[in-house]
Amino acid sequence: MPTPKQVAAALKELKQVGRREPRLAVEGCIRLLTGLKAKDGALDDVLREIIDWLGAPMRRAKPPEPELMDWLERLAKAYRAQPARLASLGARFGALCGSPAIASRWADRFREELYAAQPARAMKATLSSSKLTKSAKATQSIQSAQLPGEAHALRLPYLSALSAAGRHEELRSALEPGANSWAEAALGVKALAALGQVDAALSTAHQYAHLTTPVEHARACEAALLAAGREEDAYREHALLAAQETRYVAWFRALRQRYPRRDPKELLSDLVSFTTSQHGEAIRGKWFAAAKEAELYQEAIALARSGDADTRTLLRAARDFAEREPHFALQAGLTALTAMLEAGPYEVTKTDVWTAYNAILLAANAANQRAEVIEQLRALLRPEAVRDRLVTRTLSRELNLS
Repeated sequence: MPTPKQVAAALKELKQVGRREPRLAVEGCIRLLTGLKAKDGALDDVLREIIDWLGAPMRRAKPPEPELMDWLERLAKAYRAQPARLASLGARFGALCGSPAIASRWADRFREELYAAQPARAMKATLSSSKLTKSAKATQSIQSAQLPGEAHALRLPYLSALSAAGRHEELRSALEPGANSWAEAALGVKALAALGQVDAALSTAHQYAHLTTPVEHARACEAALLAAGREEDAYREHALLAAQETRYVAWFRALRQRYPRRDPKELLSDLVSFTTSQHGEAIRGKWFAAAKEAELYQEAIALARSGDADTRTLLRAARDFAEREPHFALQAGLTALTAMLEAGPYEVTKTDVWTAYNAILLAANAANQRAEVIEQLRALLRPEAVRDRLVTRTLSRELNLS
């Protein structure tokens, strides 16, 4: 059995291949999902990553229907073999169908399998309801009877396929007794929102919030409000948390993508306030790169000076913007050099110091401020010359500090 690191490396290769040969990437992903059966959960994270990415090459490949159906057959087989481990595949199955028509066919298929698995007594009770259509009878049976374990696992891809097919009323009906997981509840929230029942959707999200993370809960609520056209409520109540990503730049990008009509300066300010209220003022510097990307240069420098900005990020900004935005690059370099003075003995190298110094001079030349900047550097470093600092030792001769 391969290690998680080996599987992650294989996925990385598939992502590279997927740009040129999406079909080959899809085949590779399906083989991984069907072939990996670790019992200790060691591969769970990388399996979820495979599933999260799989939709991209499937869309890019634009397969003919027979090929798509073959892929879906194999994915359904993989899910049936490990429904707990591949729960995210069940939740995404409808989206992987590629069209409402294909999703609807799979919903019918899953429904028939679930219907056939009902205890005889439940089926008899359902069939006695003469006013119900066959589809409604099956849906009522699925939501009212106790499903056997193997069939129970099919409920999630069934609901997912209903959602992708736009069969929201059937989905809502199937979930009437309650959801068994957050994945099911989230599909119910989406269905209720699509039916215009936004308050019921929010109530459902709150009811099952304990089954998921605060971020996923916020995303479900935000999506329901946006679907109802309540953008202001969505932004005020859920957007800042819902857009959260691992990297601060990605977090800011996600928020801008959701709310393109809002001023980027407002979005950045709100994110800074949101995170500092949770993690303290030092977190402000983490937003430097996001501000830089939005060309909010003054805000970027203010954030870098007031918080824990990464020195190497500042150095890259000083180097990359020396000619394009010399005043910004100059301040980024000076801020980085100032931070180096307080760094630990093994946190900064001579290369870092020279990188900062050269970037500062390049920006100073572009801004026609070389003489002033040299004096500014001397004023910054001379009080430190009596202390054994790497920055002052490295630049002492260059700046005549002694």
